[in-house]
Amino acid sequence: MSKLTDTQIHRIELLLTISYLLKFSDAKHPVSQLDICRYATNFGFKFDEKNLSENDIRRQRIKDVLVFLEELSNRFSENFPFKVSCTEKGKYYIENRFNLSKGDIFNIIFSIENNRFIKEEVSKDLKNRILNLLSSKNEKIEFEKTLELVMSPKDKYSTYTSSTLSILMNAIKKEKIVQLKRLNYVYDEEKKDYVLKDVVKWYRVYTIKEYSGKLYALLIAIADGEIILEDVRSIHIIGQKKWRFAEDLVKNRDLNKLFIENNVNGKSLETYIKEAKMPLNKNTRKISFSFNGLYLRMIETSFRDYFSEKLTFEVCDKFKVDKSENEKKLVSLNSELSEKMTEKYIESKIIDEDANVIANISVNVDSFSNRVLSNPIFPQIITVYDDFVNRRLAHHFKELSTKYENYL
Repeated sequence: MSKLTDTQIHRIELLLTISYLLKFSDAKHPVSQLDICRYATNFGFKFDEKNLSENDIRRQRIKDVLVFLEELSNRFSENFPFKVSCTEKGKYYIENRFNLSKGDIFNIIFSIENNRFIKEEVSKDLKNRILNLLSSKNEKIEFEKTLELVMSPKDKYSTYTSSTLSILMNAIKKEKIVQLKRLNYVYDEEKKDYVLKDVVKWYRVYTIKEYSGKLYALLIAIADGEIILEDVRSIHIIGQKKWRFAEDLVKNRDLNKLFIENNVNGKSLETYIKEAKMPLNKNTRKISFSFNGLYLRMIETSFRDYFSEKLTFEVCDKFKVDKSENEKKLVSLNSELSEKMTEKYIESKIIDEDANVIANISVNVDSFSNRVLSNPIFPQIITVYDDFVNRRLAHHFKELSTKYENYL
């Protein structure tokens, strides 16, 4: 590479950083300065990790570019084409490209797919271009899996489910509302606790999402902003066969605003979805739990299979419970030792069977409770530090004991 001026180098590093972020980064796949430096070698620029003195591209300058882009996208959020965010570990990613949510992108693709005036080969090319423009490499794969399920569901679903899916897709496209009947926990004033009841509400369909090889509908209740994620196969839409949805009386309803207005934390819908883990609903909170190290591999695997992401945990010798006004948090009494024990397990899967494992996660109560109850051994080996969850588990086992007490 011929000698470049400092100005040329700065421009190149800015463009390469933007290019890499757009192509490869998203919330699940943040990138580092080193990733971008290595990427630059594809364009003929020199970067040797062992001999830094003669490199064309430098990590510190790439770091400066990332910080600059993050500040710029935050300062001019209304007009900037994308938002750059940084993780706690100092990695960066792009979210909210061109102010479009995943639901918006899905609707664009679905509109192209169902436009009878566009030839099939042109439609395929347009979809590919849009996905390349509006999503990262990994997000594109996720979109394509979902689209494959949605566009050709005949061999995968029953007639009833295919009909439900069609109704939900039309509700997205035409901004209609659907009325659902579902079992949900509702606060009972007489019993002073939550009980399971049939609940009927009107919902707007936010998007259709593929999760663990199945299709789920993400819906928001127009009355109270409740957010639910339901398997398309189990959704019960109320209404006549010929007309299963209705007009939303609020034109151009802002679903994100609806959610924020009814969310005590004031988080955006996309942020909430990202933090809440799947499957989700609006009832999300910080939950802490602990268990013996002997069971870590089993619980870690179960968590990953159910929520499609890794469990964040610490291996420690001893810990304490820190209590605040709204939540409890588990804290290791020896952070240095805890760090070594955790790293040892991650690297070699070796753990002292007498060690403790602590976890502090943000997760919806229903999903967490259901996962604990999914395996008979979990309620015995996991200690949950949340009164709300423990009351729900207690009611569950009380009802079971009443049902089977004649056999004791």
